[in-house]
Parts: sequence; structure tokens; C-alpha cells
Amino acid sequence: MSFSCFLMENFIVSILIIIVYILKLIFKNKISCRLSYFIWLTVLGFIMILLLPLPTFDYESIIQENSYICNEGVNEEVLYIGESIINDFAENISVWQETFFIKILFYIWVGGVVFSILILIRDIMSLHSIVKKSKCVNSDVEQLMEKCKKTIQTDINIYIIQSKYIDFPVSFRLRKYYIALPNNIDFENEDLFNILLHEIVHIRNRDVSINYFAYIVKCVYWFNPIVNLAIQSVKKERELYCDYIVMEKLPDNALRIAYGHSILNMAERNIKYKSAFIANLFVGKKQLSNRIFAINNYCCGVRSNKLITNTFVVMVTFIFVIAYIFNFMGKENDIYIPERGLNISYEKGFDYLENYKGSYVLCDVKNNKYYVGGTKGFKRVSPYSTYKPFGALNALENKVITINKNEILWNGDEYPFPQWNENQSLNSAMKNSVNWYFQNMDNQLGLKKVKDFFIKINYGNKRVGLFTNDYWLKPVLKISPFEQADMMKKLYKNDFGFSSENINAVKKSIFISREKDISLYGKTGSGIINRKKSRGWFIGYVENGEDMWSFAVYISGEDNVDGMKAKAVTTNILKDKGILK
Repeated sequence: MSFSCFLMENFIVSILIIIVYILKLIFKNKISCRLSYFIWLTVLGFIMILLLPLPTFDYESIIQENSYICNEGVNEEVLYIGESIINDFAENISVWQETFFIKILFYIWVGGVVFSILILIRDIMSLHSIVKKSKCVNSDVEQLMEKCKKTIQTDINIYIIQSKYIDFPVSFRLRKYYIALPNNIDFENEDLFNILLHEIVHIRNRDVSINYFAYIVKCVYWFNPIVNLAIQSVKKERELYCDYIVMEKLPDNALRIAYGHSILNMAERNIKYKSAFIANLFVGKKQLSNRIFAINNYCCGVRSNKLITNTFVVMVTFIFVIAYIFNFMGKENDIYIPERGLNISYEKGFDYLENYKGSYVLCDVKNNKYYVGGTKGFKRVSPYSTYKPFGALNALENKVITINKNEILWNGDEYPFPQWNENQSLNSAMKNSVNWYFQNMDNQLGLKKVKDFFIKINYGNKRVGLFTNDYWLKPVLKISPFEQADMMKKLYKNDFGFSSENINAVKKSIFISREKDISLYGKTGSGIINRKKSRGWFIGYVENGEDMWSFAVYISGEDNVDGMKAKAVTTNILKDKGILK
């Protein structure tokens, strides 16, 4: 996941936390502290899960391990092919990329993460130092500790120590569980009993371990105050839940009221030692009134309403689902997974691709066998102008244009290429890759028909977005080289079940050349990203007597890469394999 995606994901995370926080305020004192605590814990877990990539499989590696390199029918004899009659025109598209500013933000974020990790190391070393320099408590405290463990009904092995470096009872975990008391402890025996009860519950609930997880979240999202709000909410709800469990374990209201007095007594102490990895009885005077109020409600028999609680759970669950859907949409799996049983042979093919990144896919239609070379055969990317044969087919099927009436008048707008500044027919628009011609047809079709068509023919990820003018130029509609070769095979055979006249009209529009009994059909596509020619497609098929091969080549680079370069790479591959003569 890129850093810019991470920043955008923070927006989803922040909205999620704000909505949960607002719901919590609306349902204040009407849902159980147990539920509130686990909801906030779930929020922390959820925002970390959002960082994970969607599960994918490296199918190209699997294919490489379980296939053979097949060069049957390769003929080293190279013959001339007629000159292309297509022009590869493309307009610049400005897209969001990780610019210098984003890189600066990334380095600042890394600096914050490193600083947070250093604080983590410092605090852990501080806790080790406290343990190392601590002393054992007297036997009376140990006996009181055992009494508390019986009250809470736990047999966890807990070490209780005293230290001059702390001024407040705390619990924490290193390799073992510890409760540390200050050396100058002067609590009444009843206060100490309640303190130990509280800290034992923290340990039993694994709160001291959860502290580490919360800090990891803080390390990743250190710059996001909304996430810090969620972390603070976890700590506050944790104390309320801990109080609730103590209330359950104490046998009568007199002891519960005494527990509340112990909390008030602790509020008078000045806490100097702080660490992200400790749990203690007191988290702040602002939270004090909420805790006393909750203890009073418990003593008075006030409990949460089940209907309200269930409503709250349903609403929060719905919010989680919506947030995950939005995150899923942003992280859509861009790896195409081929159907089982397809005959696929993996070829390294790096020599064919020269110094470009990318892949080629050849399909022997007669034998229904695929040859995949390079490293990106199943990676979905924008199709650019290679979508146009299928855009034309959609327009023909929906009678936006017809075989005999497919001219669209130029509206007079000046375009960067002279060939675009005139009336266009289907053949001329395909030859010169005239964007406005295909945008005009898509606009006449409307968004729904465009979407429905790509779903019907199963074109790539089948996404169009909200607008019809540039979905094929920007990273909205995406398709892999493997799917492109398969689409050209289906176009040739008319597996779509469309009108044969319309299919033939599209085939005619992408016709390139004929030498003897070999015919080449194809369409280029170029991606000019932020004024740099960095993407190139060439897709099509070859009729060679009784044989027919469909193909797709996709290449990318920093600059000086386009559809014509992809066409040159494709021509070399087809000649070398004896498909073109």
C-alpha cells in the first residue's frame, strides 16, 4: 500500500471513530461498560486490519513452478509486414502520484514512528529498572494479595513489589505480571485491598498486554488526533469495565461504596511516573465523576437496557461493515485470477520486453493455449485506448451508431492533434484514436448502459465509476494483459453473442495490415501520466491461414513509453514465434 493510500485511509479511520464516538455520547449510560470497552477495542483492532493488504495469490509464480516453456511452432525466418496504418494519439492525464510533498510527509511520518519506538524502548527499560531495583513486600501484603486473588477468582501468578521510583500503585507486564507499590505507601488496609482488587482485574483482563497493542496503534497513527481520541477512550472505558468487575465480585454494597471511597482517596495523590505500558486505579480527575456515577448506579441496581444495547451493537456493526466496504473499494484486488483448468504456459520472456517492465500474453485460439511472459501478466491496469473496440461495440449494439451511419460531427473544439479536428467515422476515430468520438458515444449511452455492457462481457474489473468521460484513462476501469488477450479471442469468435455485422464492423476498424494470407488486427493504447509517456498497450489478433492467435502486450517505464513502443515489442515477439512472417 502506498503512503498516499495510507493518508487517504486515515480519512476513513477518522470518520469511523467520530461516528462511534457520537453514538457513544447518544447512548451514554444506556449501554454496559463491558460493551463500550469491547467496542473501542474493536475499533483499534479494525483500524489496524485496514492497513493489511487484501489476500492475494502470486499466480504467476505458481504457474511458473508448475508449467513448461513451450516454443512449438517457432520459426526463426523473419519476413516483412506491411506498415501500420494506425496512429497512436493520447492526451495527458493528471493523476495523484506520490510527489515530492508526499515523500516529505512520508519521511516526517517515519520520523514520528521512530521517535515513538524510542519512547517505547525507554519505557520498557524504565520498567525493567523498576523491577531490578525493587524490594519485596512484607508478608501482610502478600496475604492480602492472596485474599484479593480469591475474591477475583483467579490463580494467575503475579509478582508484587515495592519501588521508590513510583508514586502510585501500577500493574504491568514484562515477561511476568507485576503489581508495583510505592515505598512510601500509607494506605489504609481497606484502600490497599481495593487497589489490589483493581490491579488484579487489569491483569486478569489482559489489559496490561492490550497496552502494548494500543501503543503500536499510536506509533502508526501518531499524527492523527482522532485515533488518539480512540486510544484515550479505550483507557477510560477500561477503567469503568474494571470497576464493574470489582463491583460484581464484592459481596455487598458497603464494600462497593468503600471501593468508591478508595478511588476518591487516590484522586488526591500527585502522579509523577507515567508510562504507556502500565495500568492503574486512576486515569484522571475528569474521568473520576463518571466512575463514581457508574459505581453508584451499580449499587442502586441500575442496569443497561437490552433493547438499547442491541440497537447500539447493530448500528456499530453496520458502521464497521460500511467502513470495510469503502476500504475494500480503495484496495480492490487488482490481480486477475484465471479460471481453473486453463492451459497456461509461463515463459520468462524478458528479452522480448527489452528494458521495459510489463508482460505479454499470447493465445493459440485453435488449441486454446495461453503463453504468458514477463512479470505482470495478471496485474490489472488502465486499458487506455485499448478499450475503444469494445466501446464501439457497445455503441453499435445499442444503436448509438450503426454500420452505415457512424459519423459524428466535430464540435469545433481545438484538440492537440489535427486529425482530431474534423468529423469522424468509426474507422477514422479508431485509426487516429480520437478520444472525443468515443466519449461522445459513451455520453449518449449513459452511465448505466456503459456499466452494464462491461459487466455483460466481463471486461476486467468492470468498474466505470461516476463519469463516462475518462474512466478508461484513469485507474478506474482496469484489465490485465491475460484478460485483454482473452477478450480479443472472444471478439474474434464472437463469444459474446452479439450481432455478427457489428462484430465485423469493429474488426474492420482495427484492421492493420495483410501480407499474403496473414492478417494483423490490433489497437494501441498509451498512458501519458503527468506529461510523461509511461504506459503502452498493444492488443489484437493474427489470422494466419487456419491458425489464429490473440495477443496483448503491456509495458511501462519512467518515460518515452507508449502504444507504438508496445506495438514494436509485439511485432518482434510475433515474428520470433513464427506467427507473423
